Amino acid sequence: MTLQTLAYMPDANSEHPDPSIGLPELRRGLGLVVLGNLMSIGVIAATVGLLWYVFSSAAALPGLRKTPENLSVLVFTAILVLGLLGLVSLATIVRGKWICLMNAPESYHAKWFMFAAIVCIVAGPALNVCSPLFAEKAPNTAKKGRVEQTTAALRREIEEYKKGMPTLDTRGWTKLAGDVAGLLSGVFFVLFLRAVALSWGYQGRARFAELYLIFLALLVAGLVVLLRNPSHWIDRPQFLLALAGGWLLSGVWYFVLILVTIAGLQTVRTR
Repeated sequence: MTLQTLAYMPDANSEHPDPSIGLPELRRGLGLVVLGNLMSIGVIAATVGLLWYVFSSAAALPGLRKTPENLSVLVFTAILVLGLLGLVSLATIVRGKWICLMNAPESYHAKWFMFAAIVCIVAGPALNVCSPLFAEKAPNTAKKGRVEQTTAALRREIEEYKKGMPTLDTRGWTKLAGDVAGLLSGVFFVLFLRAVALSWGYQGRARFAELYLIFLALLVAGLVVLLRNPSHWIDRPQFLLALAGGWLLSGVWYFVLILVTIAGLQTVRTR
Protein backbone atom coordinates (compact mmCIF):
# COMPACT_ATOMS: atom_id res chain seq x y z
CA MET A 1 0.00 0.00 0.00
CA THR A 2 1.31 3.44 -0.91
CA LEU A 3 0.43 6.88 0.37
CA GLN A 4 -2.14 8.70 -1.74
CA THR A 5 -0.27 12.00 -1.30
CA LEU A 6 2.64 10.64 -3.35
CA ALA A 7 0.45 11.00 -6.42
CA TYR A 8 0.71 14.79 -6.06
CA MET A 9 4.48 14.92 -5.52
CA PRO A 10 7.09 15.00 -8.31
CA ASP A 11 9.34 12.00 -8.62
CA ALA A 12 12.66 13.27 -7.28
CA ASN A 13 14.49 10.27 -8.70
CA SER A 14 13.16 10.57 -12.21
CA GLU A 15 16.01 10.69 -14.69
CA HIS A 16 13.80 11.55 -17.67
CA PRO A 17 11.27 14.27 -16.84
CA ASP A 18 8.73 15.47 -19.35
CA PRO A 19 10.83 17.27 -22.01
CA SER A 20 7.95 19.51 -23.02
CA ILE A 21 7.88 21.46 -19.75
CA GLY A 22 9.70 24.78 -19.64
CA LEU A 23 12.59 23.93 -21.97
CA PRO A 24 12.44 27.10 -24.12
CA GLU A 25 12.25 29.33 -21.04
CA LEU A 26 15.03 27.40 -19.34
CA ARG A 27 17.28 27.93 -22.35
CA ARG A 28 16.33 31.62 -22.44
CA GLY A 29 17.21 32.00 -18.76
CA LEU A 30 20.62 30.41 -19.27
CA GLY A 31 21.17 32.68 -22.26
CA LEU A 32 20.46 35.73 -20.10
CA VAL A 33 22.97 34.48 -17.54
CA VAL A 34 25.61 34.27 -20.28
CA LEU A 35 24.71 37.75 -21.54
CA GLY A 36 24.85 39.23 -18.04
CA ASN A 37 28.25 37.69 -17.35
CA LEU A 38 29.61 38.98 -20.66
CA MET A 39 28.38 42.46 -19.75
CA SER A 40 30.13 42.17 -16.38
CA ILE A 41 33.38 41.22 -18.09
CA GLY A 42 32.98 44.21 -20.39
CA VAL A 43 32.44 46.53 -17.42
CA ILE A 44 35.55 45.18 -15.68
CA ALA A 45 37.63 45.59 -18.84
CA ALA A 46 36.33 49.14 -19.33
CA THR A 47 37.11 49.98 -15.71
CA VAL A 48 40.68 48.73 -16.08
CA GLY A 49 41.03 50.76 -19.27
CA LEU A 50 39.66 53.84 -17.53
CA LEU A 51 42.11 53.49 -14.64
CA TRP A 52 44.99 53.05 -17.06
CA TYR A 53 43.93 56.16 -18.98
CA VAL A 54 43.55 58.27 -15.83
CA PHE A 55 46.90 57.27 -14.37
CA SER A 56 48.72 57.68 -17.66
CA SER A 57 47.15 61.11 -18.17
CA ALA A 58 47.96 62.16 -14.61
CA ALA A 59 51.55 60.98 -14.94
CA ALA A 60 52.00 63.15 -18.02
CA LEU A 61 50.98 66.27 -16.08
CA PRO A 62 53.31 68.31 -13.85
CA GLY A 63 51.07 67.75 -10.85
CA LEU A 64 47.80 66.11 -9.92
CA ARG A 65 46.29 69.47 -8.93
CA LYS A 66 46.70 70.71 -12.50
CA THR A 67 44.53 67.98 -13.92
CA PRO A 68 42.24 69.51 -16.56
CA GLU A 69 38.63 69.93 -15.55
CA ASN A 70 37.37 68.13 -18.65
CA LEU A 71 39.34 65.04 -17.58
CA SER A 72 37.57 65.04 -14.20
CA VAL A 73 34.20 65.35 -15.90
CA LEU A 74 35.10 62.51 -18.25
CA VAL A 75 36.16 60.28 -15.35
CA PHE A 76 32.99 61.05 -13.38
CA THR A 77 30.78 60.35 -16.40
CA ALA A 78 32.62 57.12 -17.17
CA ILE A 79 32.29 55.93 -13.55
CA LEU A 80 28.57 56.71 -13.58
CA VAL A 81 28.01 54.87 -16.86
CA LEU A 82 30.07 51.87 -15.76
CA GLY A 83 28.18 51.72 -12.47
CA LEU A 84 24.84 51.71 -14.27
CA LEU A 85 26.06 49.04 -16.69
CA GLY A 86 27.22 46.97 -13.72
CA LEU A 87 23.76 47.16 -12.19
CA VAL A 88 22.18 46.24 -15.53
CA SER A 89 24.47 43.22 -15.87
CA LEU A 90 23.65 42.08 -12.34
CA ALA A 91 19.92 42.51 -13.00
CA THR A 92 20.26 40.52 -16.24
CA ILE A 93 21.97 37.65 -14.42
CA VAL A 94 19.38 37.64 -11.64
CA ARG A 95 16.52 37.73 -14.14
CA GLY A 96 18.03 34.85 -16.09
CA LYS A 97 18.48 32.78 -12.96
CA TRP A 98 14.94 33.57 -11.84
CA ILE A 99 13.61 32.29 -15.17
CA CYS A 100 15.70 29.16 -14.67
CA LEU A 101 14.26 28.75 -11.18
CA MET A 102 10.70 28.98 -12.46
CA ASN A 103 11.29 26.44 -15.24
CA ALA A 104 13.86 24.09 -13.69
CA PRO A 105 13.01 20.42 -13.13
CA GLU A 106 12.12 19.26 -9.65
CA SER A 107 14.56 16.35 -9.76
CA TYR A 108 18.02 16.33 -8.16
CA HIS A 109 17.19 19.48 -6.11
CA ALA A 110 17.73 21.72 -9.16
CA LYS A 111 15.28 24.37 -7.96
CA TRP A 112 16.88 24.55 -4.51
CA PHE A 113 20.35 24.97 -6.00
CA MET A 114 19.13 27.80 -8.20
CA PHE A 115 17.31 29.44 -5.29
CA ALA A 116 20.53 29.36 -3.23
CA ALA A 117 22.47 30.79 -6.19
CA ILE A 118 20.05 33.73 -6.48
CA VAL A 119 20.20 34.46 -2.74
CA CYS A 120 24.01 34.43 -2.77
CA ILE A 121 24.40 36.56 -5.90
CA VAL A 122 22.14 39.23 -4.37
CA ALA A 123 23.61 39.00 -0.87
CA GLY A 124 27.24 39.22 -2.05
CA PRO A 125 27.14 42.72 -3.63
CA ALA A 126 24.78 43.94 -0.90
CA LEU A 127 27.22 42.96 1.84
CA ASN A 128 30.18 44.45 -0.04
CA VAL A 129 28.34 47.74 -0.56
CA CYS A 130 27.29 47.92 3.09
CA SER A 131 30.71 46.99 4.49
CA PRO A 132 32.09 50.59 4.40
CA LEU A 133 29.29 51.61 6.77
CA PHE A 134 31.01 49.58 9.51
CA ALA A 135 34.48 51.00 8.90
CA GLU A 136 36.33 52.40 11.88
CA LYS A 137 38.32 55.59 11.66
CA ALA A 138 41.95 54.94 10.90
CA PRO A 139 44.90 57.24 10.33
CA ASN A 140 45.62 58.17 6.76
CA THR A 141 48.70 56.23 5.72
CA ALA A 142 48.48 56.93 2.00
CA LYS A 143 51.80 57.84 0.47
CA LYS A 144 52.23 60.82 -1.81
CA GLY A 145 54.04 60.62 -5.09
CA ARG A 146 54.47 57.68 -7.39
CA VAL A 147 53.30 54.32 -6.05
CA GLU A 148 55.99 51.71 -5.56
CA GLN A 149 55.74 48.83 -8.00
CA THR A 150 58.28 46.47 -6.56
CA THR A 151 58.20 42.96 -5.14
CA ALA A 152 59.01 44.34 -1.69
CA ALA A 153 56.00 46.67 -1.77
CA LEU A 154 53.70 43.83 -2.83
CA ARG A 155 55.06 41.60 -0.08
CA ARG A 156 54.52 44.32 2.50
CA GLU A 157 50.92 44.91 1.42
CA ILE A 158 50.04 41.21 1.57
CA GLU A 159 51.73 40.84 4.96
CA GLU A 160 49.68 43.74 6.31
CA TYR A 161 46.52 42.14 4.97
CA LYS A 162 47.53 38.82 6.51
CA LYS A 163 48.18 40.40 9.91
CA GLY A 164 44.75 41.96 9.90
CA MET A 165 42.91 38.74 9.11
CA PRO A 166 42.78 37.27 12.67
CA THR A 167 41.41 40.56 14.08
CA LEU A 168 38.80 41.36 11.49
CA ASP A 169 36.41 44.11 12.52
CA THR A 170 32.76 44.33 11.57
CA ARG A 171 33.60 45.84 8.19
CA GLY A 172 36.12 43.08 7.45
CA TRP A 173 33.74 40.29 8.39
CA THR A 174 30.96 41.86 6.32
CA LYS A 175 33.16 42.14 3.24
CA LEU A 176 34.47 38.61 3.76
CA ALA A 177 30.89 37.32 3.97
CA GLY A 178 30.08 39.14 0.72
CA ASP A 179 33.08 37.58 -1.04
CA VAL A 180 32.16 34.10 0.21
CA ALA A 181 28.55 34.61 -0.88
CA GLY A 182 29.72 35.58 -4.36
CA LEU A 183 31.83 32.45 -4.59
CA LEU A 184 29.02 30.24 -3.31
CA SER A 185 26.66 31.71 -5.89
CA GLY A 186 28.83 30.28 -8.65
CA VAL A 187 29.13 26.94 -6.85
CA PHE A 188 25.36 26.60 -6.43
CA PHE A 189 24.81 27.58 -10.06
CA VAL A 190 27.21 24.87 -11.26
CA LEU A 191 25.41 22.39 -9.01
CA PHE A 192 22.20 23.52 -10.71
CA LEU A 193 23.73 22.82 -14.12
CA ARG A 194 24.78 19.40 -12.86
CA ALA A 195 21.25 18.70 -11.65
CA VAL A 196 19.80 19.75 -15.00
CA ALA A 197 22.21 17.44 -16.82
CA LEU A 198 21.30 14.52 -14.56
CA SER A 199 17.58 15.22 -14.98
CA TRP A 200 17.81 14.50 -18.69
CA GLY A 201 20.38 11.72 -18.40
CA TYR A 202 23.48 13.62 -19.53
CA GLN A 203 26.00 11.85 -17.32
CA GLY A 204 29.02 13.23 -19.19
CA ARG A 205 27.93 16.85 -18.66
CA ALA A 206 27.35 16.12 -14.98
CA ARG A 207 30.89 14.75 -14.61
CA PHE A 208 32.19 17.84 -16.45
CA ALA A 209 30.51 20.06 -13.84
CA GLU A 210 31.92 17.97 -11.00
CA LEU A 211 35.44 18.32 -12.41
CA TYR A 212 34.94 22.08 -12.51
CA LEU A 213 33.98 22.14 -8.83
CA ILE A 214 37.08 20.11 -7.93
CA PHE A 215 39.25 22.47 -9.98
CA LEU A 216 37.64 25.48 -8.28
CA ALA A 217 38.34 23.98 -4.86
CA LEU A 218 42.02 23.61 -5.80
CA LEU A 219 42.16 27.26 -6.89
CA VAL A 220 40.62 28.43 -3.61
CA ALA A 221 43.10 26.28 -1.69
CA GLY A 222 45.95 27.84 -3.65
CA LEU A 223 44.65 31.33 -2.85
CA VAL A 224 44.46 30.48 0.85
CA VAL A 225 48.03 29.16 0.78
CA LEU A 226 49.16 32.40 -0.88
CA LEU A 227 47.52 34.55 1.79
CA ARG A 228 48.88 32.45 4.64
CA ASN A 229 52.47 32.49 3.42
CA PRO A 230 52.86 35.27 0.82
CA SER A 231 56.60 35.76 1.25
CA HIS A 232 57.25 32.17 0.19
CA TRP A 233 55.36 32.49 -3.08
CA ILE A 234 56.06 36.07 -4.18
CA ASP A 235 59.65 35.09 -5.01
CA ARG A 236 58.24 32.26 -7.14
CA PRO A 237 56.38 34.04 -9.94
CA GLN A 238 55.65 30.77 -11.71
CA PHE A 239 53.21 29.86 -8.92
CA LEU A 240 51.47 33.24 -9.18
CA LEU A 241 51.22 32.91 -12.96
CA ALA A 242 49.84 29.40 -12.62
CA LEU A 243 47.25 30.57 -10.09
CA ALA A 244 46.22 33.50 -12.28
CA GLY A 245 46.02 31.22 -15.31
CA GLY A 246 43.92 28.77 -13.32
CA TRP A 247 41.38 31.44 -12.43
CA LEU A 248 41.26 32.54 -16.07
CA LEU A 249 40.70 28.94 -17.13
CA SER A 250 37.94 28.57 -14.54
CA GLY A 251 36.13 31.56 -16.04
CA VAL A 252 36.28 30.06 -19.53
CA TRP A 253 35.22 26.67 -18.12
CA TYR A 254 32.24 28.33 -16.42
CA PHE A 255 30.98 29.72 -19.74
CA VAL A 256 31.56 26.40 -21.49
CA LEU A 257 29.44 24.64 -18.84
CA ILE A 258 26.52 26.97 -19.50
CA LEU A 259 26.82 26.72 -23.29
CA VAL A 260 27.09 22.93 -23.15
CA THR A 261 23.96 22.79 -21.01
CA ILE A 262 22.06 25.00 -23.47
CA ALA A 263 23.18 22.82 -26.35
CA GLY A 264 22.07 19.71 -24.48
CA LEU A 265 18.62 21.16 -23.81
CA GLN A 266 18.19 21.93 -27.51
CA THR A 267 18.57 18.24 -28.36
CA VAL A 268 16.18 16.90 -25.71
CA ARG A 269 13.16 16.83 -28.02
CA THR A 270 14.98 14.84 -30.68
CA ARG A 271 16.41 12.17 -28.36
